[in-house]
Amino acid sequence: DENKIPNANITALFEDSQHRIWVGTELGLHLLQSDKNSFQSFYFDGENQHSLNDNSILSIAEDQEQHIWVGTPQGLNRIDAKLNVTRVVGDNKLESELINTIQIDDNGILWLGTSKGISRVEVVQKQASSTVEILQSINYSFDEQLTNTTFYQSSHLQSNGKFVFQSAASPIFFDPDS
Repeated sequence: DENKIPNANITALFEDSQHRIWVGTELGLHLLQSDKNSFQSFYFDGENQHSLNDNSILSIAEDQEQHIWVGTPQGLNRIDAKLNVTRVVGDNKLESELINTIQIDDNGILWLGTSKGISRVEVVQKQASSTVEILQSINYSFDEQLTNTTFYQSSHLQSNGKFVFQSAASPIFFDPDS
């Protein structure tokens, strides 16, 4: 039924720059089509490489080019303006594929809160294909006790360019320039 999302826990909500509402659940990603009062749904399909890499949606963000970024337990996905899904390849460059939270800075750098810390990620679109690849990933550990700290779905980019990530222990205030 296009008028309803599956009976699943809502795990992420996001309003994009076009004022569309994205609803992440344990059973896929759903885009509210307000003009039709219905949902367009995105799911994992093992037979389709242009589907999400997992149905469990943990985080949603938007970059300056209006790409929607979706974090799951299996890594990162990007949805373009035409609503085409691309699985980001090169997840093996990440300390953890479990993407709990996504923030994007003014330079288009993705900052991911994962099950093993915070990762600074640069991606590149391959011109010859629709592939989005991780160009570089740097994992930040703050001290020995936080190296394997899980970062939860709460994060915030402050107006001063600093981040706040919620860890299992406490909020982590993070300045990417230091």
